[in-house]
Amino acid sequence: MDGSRCVSRVVLAVLLGHVLFLSGCATNSYKLMKETEQRVSELAMFSQVSEQMDAMEQRIAMAQASDVATFSPEDMSSALRSLAQARRYYDQFKLEPEKINKSASLFFGDSLGEETLSLLAEASESLNRAEANKRRSDSLLAGSVENFTWLKKFQAQSYYPYAYRDLEKAHKGLIRKVARGRFESAQQALPQLLREQKALEIMSAQRFYLKDIGKRVEREGRYTLDRYAALSYSGSLGALNRAKTIIAQNPRNEAAILAAKADAEFSFEVAHAVADDMKKLVDMNRRDMERWLLLLTAKLNETGKALGSNDVRDRSVLSQLELIAKAAHGQSEELTKADNTVIETEQKLDVTAEGSDALASRVIKLEQERTALGRQVEALAAQMDEVRGVNQQILAQDKLIVKDEYAPLSQRKSLFW
Repeated sequence: MDGSRCVSRVVLAVLLGHVLFLSGCATNSYKLMKETEQRVSELAMFSQVSEQMDAMEQRIAMAQASDVATFSPEDMSSALRSLAQARRYYDQFKLEPEKINKSASLFFGDSLGEETLSLLAEASESLNRAEANKRRSDSLLAGSVENFTWLKKFQAQSYYPYAYRDLEKAHKGLIRKVARGRFESAQQALPQLLREQKALEIMSAQRFYLKDIGKRVEREGRYTLDRYAALSYSGSLGALNRAKTIIAQNPRNEAAILAAKADAEFSFEVAHAVADDMKKLVDMNRRDMERWLLLLTAKLNETGKALGSNDVRDRSVLSQLELIAKAAHGQSEELTKADNTVIETEQKLDVTAEGSDALASRVIKLEQERTALGRQVEALAAQMDEVRGVNQQILAQDKLIVKDEYAPLSQRKSLFW
């Protein structure tokens, strides 16, 4: 009996030991599972906070680069404050992610991770409002901003510094109105700013493109051109005014402006050439004038011969010029016909069999004729350039020659002053 009781006690003790061992294992497994779940939760929260923190800092940097604070300073400041506080919380658990679930306050409240996400959300809302205000302002002031780009191109800040500074102040004033929510007030004031910008742009463009030629016309015209070539000088002034008109119509049409400027410069050079010849004519006597006229008609006769015209020196100078122009026109028509014939012949060569000797010879002959005509026209152009200014001098000759052949020299020269 005593032996049986001893065995029972041993078995009971073994069973109790097993039970205790198994219960300890279960407790350790449950604890490990909970710790693992907590670790996974901490890492997920940390990853979420890190991603949002990086994204917000990038947005803030882009907003600062595009000057969003100028158009919405309060919202931008609010976004920066929220981001700074979120960064302080983030720095507390960045190196020790297990602190992410630690309370942000001493006794109660959200965890550091939750508070950081909340602050990042606030920063995002503030930045959204600031960016929206910036887009609205950009849409309203786009025309004014573009005008400043052109004003800078035309160096308005150098030519008209005070006017340019006033426009900048007016533009900044509109930005302040938009930043304070006074969008309608800014919208009403904008047209006046645009008109003033356009006026300054025209003035600046005229100086930018025509400054040099304007000074030359004023300086040289006053002392030389207006004295010896008043009509030509007036024509150069008209060309300059036309260039100013084109700029006033559209100061951004650079091609048209440069063409008008070139025309004004050429007119000015023509006035110079006429003035130079007029000064020479003033110093000539009747015999020198006759020599000059004979030289002119000889040059015209050479030009006419080059164009296949007869000797027309028995005509007046103007008649000679008209006949030469008619001959040049005829040569131009012949050249055009030769070009058309060459084109037609080449087309026929493409259609018919290649290597036709007759057609090839015809094409070569036509090409030679075309080359010869081209040289004649080039010679005409060179000689006509030389004669162009002479026409005006001939027209002035009647004024230079005194009708009374016995008038004294002093009286004759007085006609030119």
